[in-house]
Formats: sequence, structure tokens, C-alpha cells
Amino acid sequence: MRLPRMLAAAFFLVAVLATASLVIARPSTVLVMDSRGNLYFSDLTNVWVLRPDGTTAIAVPRVHTHELWLGPATLYGEDVTNVGEAYRHRVWKLAPNGELSDQIPWREGFPDDFHDYGFNRDSAGLTYVLRRSERVVEVLDEAEGLVRTVSLAGLEGFVHWSLVGGMVSDDGALWILEWSGSNQARVRRLHADGTESLFAPD
Repeated sequence: MRLPRMLAAAFFLVAVLATASLVIARPSTVLVMDSRGNLYFSDLTNVWVLRPDGTTAIAVPRVHTHELWLGPATLYGEDVTNVGEAYRHRVWKLAPNGELSDQIPWREGFPDDFHDYGFNRDSAGLTYVLRRSERVVEVLDEAEGLVRTVSLAGLEGFVHWSLVGGMVSDDGALWILEWSGSNQARVRRLHADGTESLFAPD
């Protein structure tokens, strides 16, 4: 996909999010597609699958999922519940045979309290985990631990920063759509050699 088209699509998505955020505080924005052309998405009540023939079905019922990640044939997602300010969080996985189980069981706390999981991964399998209070993204290897950190500083006003979703391009670069609590947006390109580029609307 050419760069201008990719950026235009990303910023169009942000515009939609900005409108949706008037109603939904944090919408789900991640789409993932498996090798058979099945497209998975969340409406914050269920995770749905849109099949190549145009039919839809519930893939994972009754989950409050903002983020999805598709590994080799296995779909992963988060589930968040709360009563007032009392939050619970887990990470589930859906196996190719349809079996649903917990990758990380239920635990007390808000999703931002945990830094041991992530849904943005590059072509090498490295995981990108947001540490909002430190305003950095940690790049983790499941076997070796912390590889490097990526700073989110440098732009004023980006206090409540989120990693919305990522995609890996053919050259191995990871593109991540980022947005703030005030609906400011930018796209970060993390190159395979560790360098990065930032793109933001004028």
C-alpha cells in the first residue's frame, strides 16, 4: 500500500473515532484477518467474524474487547469488566478448533495497570507494550525480555496516549495508529532496523 493512501486511511479512521468518542469513551478499532480471509472485529459486546462469503457470526461471545491480535492460527483478545472504579481484566485466546481459554486469567485492576501483554507485534514477533505513566513503549521479546524502549514524548498535549492498533508492512516495518484523550492523532512507523518515523495531520 502506498504511503499517502495508508496515511489517508488511518486519518479517516481517526476522524470516525473522534465522532464515535462522543458516545463511546474508548471504541474498539482493531480489525484482523486470517489466512482464509475471515475478518474479526469487536463491538465491545461480542467478537464477530465476517466471512469471505459475506455472512457474519459471533466468534467469541460476551467479551468487552478493545484489542485483538492474530497469531499463527490463534486469535487473542482482552476482556474488561468494571463495577464503578473496580476493574477486572483478562486475555483470552481462541484456538483453530474453536476452543476458548484464558491466556492470562482474570485479575483485579485496570488494563493500563499491567505491562505483561501487548497486541501490537512486528514481523519478528516482538511485542510493543504501552507504559502510559512513563510515556514510553517497551519492545519485548518473549524469551529475552526488554529489547528497547520507544519514547512517546516530544509533542505537547499528548498526555493520555493510546496505541490503537498496528499493522506490519511488507518491508517488516510496524505501523501503529496512536491517539490521545483529546482525539489528536498520529501514525508511527517503527522500521525493522529500530529507527522510527512520525506522521501527524496538519
